[in-house]
Amino acid sequence: MNTPAPERAAAELALSIGGKIRIKENDMERPIGVVGDLPQGAFELIGLNLSKKTIVSDE
Repeated sequence: MNTPAPERAAAELALSIGGKIRIKENDMERPIGVVGDLPQGAFELIGLNLSKKTIVSDE
């Protein structure tokens, strides 16, 4: 089973701008702070923290 692309994309985006996430993998929850720590296999995104992050776009 793979993680749905939108869920993985949301996790990667949050981490890329300095956010923190929590995932559930194999019935175990854990925090993730950098994209490189995301598992290759399936996971469930269960928490996302973007507090104090400024997102600026010139579009």
